[in-house]
Amino acid sequence: MGMQMLSSKILKSLLFCFVLLVVVSNAYALQVEVDSSTPDEVEEGELVDFTMVITGIPLAADYMSINSDLQKNGTDPIFTFTDLNISSDSNIYALPLDGTTSSLTIQVKGRTPTIKTVKQVDKVTLIKFDPKRTGYAYYRLQFTDESNNPIGIGDTRTFSVSVPEIDQFGEKLDTIEDPFVRKYLQGLFDKGLVNEANELSDHLNSRNEGRTVPLLWTAIGIIAVGVIGLIIGIRMGNSEEDGEE
Repeated sequence: MGMQMLSSKILKSLLFCFVLLVVVSNAYALQVEVDSSTPDEVEEGELVDFTMVITGIPLAADYMSINSDLQKNGTDPIFTFTDLNISSDSNIYALPLDGTTSSLTIQVKGRTPTIKTVKQVDKVTLIKFDPKRTGYAYYRLQFTDESNNPIGIGDTRTFSVSVPEIDQFGEKLDTIEDPFVRKYLQGLFDKGLVNEANELSDHLNSRNEGRTVPLLWTAIGIIAVGVIGLIIGIRMGNSEEDGEE
């Protein structure tokens, strides 16, 4: 009887210690709260402005490293540590810690990456899109020691960049039944002839024949855009030769 009571007390003590350990661990676990919406998908060049409150900072950490894929907006700093009166124009920053900091408040402000680049070749506009549209981060947060070894688990909040021009062109292609024409128009779009690809797909979709494209109009479109591509190639080649001279 006495042994049973002793075993029961030991189990209760162990259970109490376990619960206490969980409570203490949660109290010191890293937590990041953001005061405004950080959507999973945003448009390119969109202005983002939010404040993050970090608690549960590991006391053994010597540095807090933070970086972002947001780009600087005018004269506004990307990171502003409001508690410390420190700001940074760079989207990569390492803040020294003294072992007494338990929380931090950071304002993050910047623009999402620009996916589109535009180049003018005589009267033809070349528009290229960066294939990377996912995997960007509002912030990546990690605590480290003096040797840059990670301490604890960091935190990351990611986003994707939407490009309406790409999505709208994809919708146009879906209305064209001919697989060869769809592939050809997509090729023009990918090579930078975005305006020409859109104009040709709009014309083909607007014809009374419906979704099936007559061979004659397909041939005319291919020849016309092919000539444009040849002219661009010649012009760009001449420009490179002039630059070398």
